[in-house]
Amino acid sequence: MLIRYAKKAEKELAIINKPDAKRIKEKLELYAQNPEVGDVIHLSGHINLYRLRVGNYRVIFELIDGEVRILHVLFIAHRSEVYKDL
Repeated sequence: MLIRYAKKAEKELAIINKPDAKRIKEKLELYAQNPEVGDVIHLSGHINLYRLRVGNYRVIFELIDGEVRILHVLFIAHRSEVYKDL
């Protein structure tokens, strides 16, 4: 599975402190390799959106099926802020 980042997600990842950003990237790569691993839930009310929990941060992403399955990271934010953008 390929991992793609939206520009907003890249900016948010650059703002987050380095240890947390590294942990987020590691969890995304782990999930991309094995979708059975990680705290991921489908967001109700949205067709193809999912949430990955990494400590106090939440990663909102969509899965795009095609020849190559793509994990498209839409945004990353602190748990107190993430759901305001939905």
